[in-house]
Amino acid sequence: MRKNKLKKIFSEGKAVINGWLQIPNSFSAEVMANQGWDSLTIDMQHGVVDYPNALQMLQAISTTDVVPMARVNWNEPGQIMKILDAGSYGVICPMVSNRKEAENFVKACLYPPKGYRSFGPIRGLLYGGADYGKHANDELLKFAMIETKEALENLDSIMTTPGLNGIYIGPADLSLAIGEEPSFDKPEGDKVYDTIMKILEHAKKNNIIAGIHNMKAEYAQKMIDKGFKQVGKNFPVYLHPQTKEEYALARKEKKIGKGHGDFTFDVNFKISLDEDLQRRDITINAIAKDENGNLYDPFHGVKDLKDRKIRVVSEAFAEDPLRLFRVARFKTKLAEFKFSITKDTLEMLTKMSLNNEINFLSGERIWEETQKALRYKNSSIYFSTLKKIKAIKYFEGLDECYSKNLKFLSKNSFAFYTFNHFKYPPQRGWSY
Repeated sequence: MRKNKLKKIFSEGKAVINGWLQIPNSFSAEVMANQGWDSLTIDMQHGVVDYPNALQMLQAISTTDVVPMARVNWNEPGQIMKILDAGSYGVICPMVSNRKEAENFVKACLYPPKGYRSFGPIRGLLYGGADYGKHANDELLKFAMIETKEALENLDSIMTTPGLNGIYIGPADLSLAIGEEPSFDKPEGDKVYDTIMKILEHAKKNNIIAGIHNMKAEYAQKMIDKGFKQVGKNFPVYLHPQTKEEYALARKEKKIGKGHGDFTFDVNFKISLDEDLQRRDITINAIAKDENGNLYDPFHGVKDLKDRKIRVVSEAFAEDPLRLFRVARFKTKLAEFKFSITKDTLEMLTKMSLNNEINFLSGERIWEETQKALRYKNSSIYFSTLKKIKAIKYFEGLDECYSKNLKFLSKNSFAFYTFNHFKYPPQRGWSY
């Protein structure tokens, strides 16, 4: 499936600049798509765009690499599904006021079992690709608009809705909600401005992307500088507005679903450094250093470094199946230093391989780890480790290779085989 460029931009801690289309004309949409926007949103709420117009506008945008989005006129499943079927790569939903409404919106965007979206992506297949149905849940973006009085009372419950990628502030309706005149680009000190900053702080706390509607370019830049961006959408890591240094807050995680992404995060000043480090994957990654250079090592990562051991920190490791592939990659990276995986860690990895959690991982995340491993000098160790822990089955054809005792003499030859023969499990539909 065609990748959603916006997800990559967000993961790099950059802001997305989104254009707005209210005129029902494919030529104007094409002109806008050639002006350097990251994405364009077709406004079906307050614009004069109907579905046939929107379809033609999506086709025009598709002549460029600009990501096509749409704002629907209400939280109505039929309309949401239909615009996604037409090839929109994201939906902005207005007037989301509580957790239940947010959940209904998200589920309308997702195929079962995560949602109830009906399958019929008549143009989505043309724009996204033949494997659209297998990857749409991961690629399509979902933004809930915060613009009602009730929403202001339910910020945290809305923002922690599983599957919701971000929130989008509508300043005009937000103004009305708090008794002010509807307008955009409110100055500092204004009641609406203060409310917007409150929403932004909640978005940061809940590790969710925050967007805002504005009129002038300079105001858009001001909002970006105020923090309408983050480094990664899943973790509380932020850029300092002046120094651009990354700051990570102590956090606790709670698994609420399957796979790698279904976690909630708790960020507050009562969380200890021990609690934060306990959620790391392996002990050598669970070492902290203070501003004076003193090490804090509650899980004996320094000793494991000296002993050249790869060891999991705690049982919480097993909650994230992607870590199985990360450990195999670390083993590959550290092979030249003679690092080994401890017996108890190998047992845990094998147990993880035998349950069905890995089936909930996206092919893209597994390929990310695999691609990194292929860059290392001893890349074949990655796959021999996966075989040892019974995870090689997730790469179709490799078991047969090992049974024939095929040997790859170099990194490059192994990589060649990978690109030409690997297929992700049929249910995931990995292709090159």
